[in-house]
Amino acid sequence: HRTLTVCEKFGGLVGPPGNPEGPDEELIELTGETPERVSAHVDRLELAEALAAVWQPVSRANKYLDETAPWNLGKDPAKRERFNTVIYNVLEVYRFVTVLLGPFMPGFPERVWPQLGIADRPELHTFASLTWGKFPPGVKVQRGAPLFPRIEVGK
Repeated sequence: HRTLTVCEKFGGLVGPPGNPEGPDEELIELTGETPERVSAHVDRLELAEALAAVWQPVSRANKYLDETAPWNLGKDPAKRERFNTVIYNVLEVYRFVTVLLGPFMPGFPERVWPQLGIADRPELHTFASLTWGKFPPGVKVQRGAPLFPRIEVGK
């Protein structure tokens, strides 16, 4: 939800990402490996483990947002490419996670796709589409209810 709010604040359009940097690469790698991990758990009927694997990129994306602070990047025109990269990366994580949660949470993806601006792009809603970098730059996001509410784990 923070990502959609920040993106809307700075125009609502998802810009093209730049070249990945350190924290980007970790997020991209973790997210890219997630479909295979989830599939392996589901094949073994380890549904709790499959869901735990789905949430790993969400947790990492929350940390990534704190590390990269796109709300500050967006204020500086010289950092617009970095802003676009951060927003793009998190929205791509959300796309992956939404696809993976679909079988566990029927109806959930249909609420998410309009917020991500890809309701009219069903080719991006499938397990087969889960290759990093398919989120289309130029779409307009729209904030709604939080997609993945942030949960603080025991302090």
